[in-house]
Amino acid sequence: METTVTEFKVEKDIECKRCEFVAHSRSEMLQHKAKMHNDERKSRYQEDAFTCALCGWSSRNRPKILLHIIHHPNQYIDETIIDVSILKKHGILN
Repeated sequence: METTVTEFKVEKDIECKRCEFVAHSRSEMLQHKAKMHNDERKSRYQEDAFTCALCGWSSRNRPKILLHIIHHPNQYIDETIIDVSILKKHGILN
């Protein structure tokens, strides 16, 4: 019986050319450049993002945002950015 080895594409670490940050993926590097170096792709990562008023945590991922709001419900939520009707329905938010 012959055993075969499947090759996987492994991304190499990417070093930032402007500082000493090292990313483990291209998307992580793009996010770093947007946040730390005001890269022109900034709007892609920060547009319509929810930022927690209590701890500063930020995301554009709706399920993660809703889970986070459960832990910090006592803050103003801009409902034009995130629909919190499911949390209101279950009495988590007023």
